[in-house]
Amino acid sequence: MDCFGQAWVPPKGEGEIALSYQNLFNRYHFNGDGSRHDYGHIRVFGAIEELDYGVTDKFAVNVSLPYGFGKYHGPYPHQLPIDNGDYHGALQDFHVGFR
Repeated sequence: MDCFGQAWVPPKGEGEIALSYQNLFNRYHFNGDGSRHDYGHIRVFGAIEELDYGVTDKFAVNVSLPYGFGKYHGPYPHQLPIDNGDYHGALQDFHVGFR
C-alpha cells in the first residue's frame, strides 16, 4: 500500500491568525529523586500569536511569537531581581516555518 503525505498550504494571498492564552499555576516542585515539595508558588500567564500565510499556491510561511510573564511567591526566592514578587515577562521560543 502506497501512502503519500504533503503539506497543505493556504491559497496565495490568504492566511489565518490565531491568538492563544494560557494561565498556569504551579504549587509543587519536584526534586531530582522525584519527591514533591511545596517550595513556593509560580503563576505564569502567556499569549501566543500565530500567523500562517500563503506566499504562493505552493509555498507558505508561518510565524509564532509567544510572550510569557510570571512571578514566584514563596519562602525560597532566588537571589535575583526576577524573584522580587513582581511579574516579569519576555518573548519566548520565537518560531518561523516554511512549507
